Amino acid sequence: MKRDMGLVRDILLYAAEKPNTLVSDELTFGNHSRELVKYHIKILVQAGLLDGEDSWMTDPIHSHRCGIGNLTWLGNEFVDSAKDSSIWNIAMEKIGKPAVSYSFSIIFEWLKAEANRRLFPTP
Repeated sequence: MKRDMGLVRDILLYAAEKPNTLVSDELTFGNHSRELVKYHIKILVQAGLLDGEDSWMTDPIHSHRCGIGNLTWLGNEFVDSAKDSSIWNIAMEKIGKPAVSYSFSIIFEWLKAEANRRLFPTP
């Protein structure tokens, strides 16, 4: 599966508002499959952006659900940098083009630099 930075942002913004929720058939993130959402939650936990276990429920009754935990310090930092849609859209135009290979850290650093530039403009 491929990482989708828009989905990463959506999940983290959701976690900021409603931590400790289950992803089930009722909760969707656009037209993304449940499997893709689960994958992204898993890698967000692995990356230290969300609290949670790096495992899925094995109970067949609950296998269609997975949990979104609390944001970590780093997750909160990313949300603070990425919540402004206008800044996010500029970042995606500049760095997030599908044909361009980019990393999370590059986008995160750009978002922080842009927020800093807007907060403290040079004369």
